[in-house]
Amino acid sequence: MRIWIIGMYVLLLLSVGCSSLSDSNQTSKNYVIKCLDGDTCLVMWNGYEEKLRIKDLDSPEINGKCKEESRKGLEAKHYLNHRIKTAKDIQIEVVSNDRYYRLIGDIYIDGNSVLGIMTYHQHGVRWTGKKKDWCK
Repeated sequence: MRIWIIGMYVLLLLSVGCSSLSDSNQTSKNYVIKCLDGDTCLVMWNGYEEKLRIKDLDSPEINGKCKEESRKGLEAKHYLNHRIKTAKDIQIEVVSNDRYYRLIGDIYIDGNSVLGIMTYHQHGVRWTGKKKDWCK
């Protein structure tokens, strides 16, 4: 009976689409490998390497329209990778897929969403349906 209850709990966690990692990025089959820019990370998800796009976050592109956008894009990438590397707890939440076959969701670093972290530290803005002009 106890094994059945544990099994049901595991299935419930998997169906929610959230994976929690404590003290190490690789203690679970779902973990962040690295962030490619300020709003897209490479994750291991259910045994597959996948790109995860942070829902509702717009950050500067590394190959931006101007030098300033590219500089801000690299800064955002390095900041996010540093936060991931130094985290004590990481949770990945997947809510859907986009037209480019990326996962859409959020990553929680020590209980704080990447969306909140990146907007608070001005490495991104909330997506409004139109890309921000980072060259201004």
